[in-house]
Amino acid sequence: MALSNFLQMLDIQLTLVLFLFIGILCYQFKIITDESRPSFMKLLLNIFLPIMVFNSFSKITIELLQLSLIAVVVGTIIYIIIAVISPLLYKKYNSDKRPILEYATLVNNAGFAGLPLVTSIFGDAGAIIGSVYLVPHRIFTWTVGLQIYERSSETNIKDAFIKLMKNPSIIAVVLGLVRGLLSIPLPDFMDRGFASIASAVQPMAMIVIGSVIAKVDYKSLIEPGIIKYCVIRLIVIPLIVLGVMKLLQMDPVLTGVVTIMAGMPAGTPTPILAAQYDLNVPFAAKLTFVSIMLSVITSPILMLFV
Repeated sequence: MALSNFLQMLDIQLTLVLFLFIGILCYQFKIITDESRPSFMKLLLNIFLPIMVFNSFSKITIELLQLSLIAVVVGTIIYIIIAVISPLLYKKYNSDKRPILEYATLVNNAGFAGLPLVTSIFGDAGAIIGSVYLVPHRIFTWTVGLQIYERSSETNIKDAFIKLMKNPSIIAVVLGLVRGLLSIPLPDFMDRGFASIASAVQPMAMIVIGSVIAKVDYKSLIEPGIIKYCVIRLIVIPLIVLGVMKLLQMDPVLTGVVTIMAGMPAGTPTPILAAQYDLNVPFAAKLTFVSIMLSVITSPILMLFV
């Protein structure tokens, strides 16, 4: 079973790498430009991803919902611990790199790449558990994550909560739960349409990510800070999560989903926010690229132990 999971994850990761390089080519041939990329991201984050989330709840059961609620608790604990220790891990780095490292450690690519992965491996169960796991992920993204970049001691909790509630994926979780638990039927054309859009999320997400990292200076990819980050984010954190989940004898699907989500590379907003806050954008882009490429190796290996 472990070998089967390894091979399946490796196959999925290699497919993602293919999409990644297609994105790089799209940028080089000016199919996706710096000016057009934000529109692609808005389409993905505000339309395609929420539809995939909503569609994943079509076969929800009480048992799966119970596992999902456990995933929220587990995810919240994980993010609290990371938020506390990440400033200590990178305190020796310069001010233009430290916030990037802290943010990328807290906010990984669980939503943009992790959700399609767990859906591919565990089906609807993985999609449902992964979607609800993303609730604390998004809460920390819009509060603690932005606070890391802003370096302010004041957090407007009200504005952060309102922004979270307006997030299309959070709305999709609520609507999907209502539809699934009440078994509300949809017309066949809507079911087919939503399923088609949901299947397009994974390749589109990786293509957009590829266009983001296309400007990276490949001659200077290896830096001590990047290597340290990758070890922590791709190996240490998911192994600790996996060990604790195994020790507590959690459900195998729940364990697999949480481990994969915890082992995802740097989130795609990392270089974008670095540019917004006038930090070291090339460093952020390199960190994103290297962590994505290394996750091709680390994620399948993690599946050997799930």
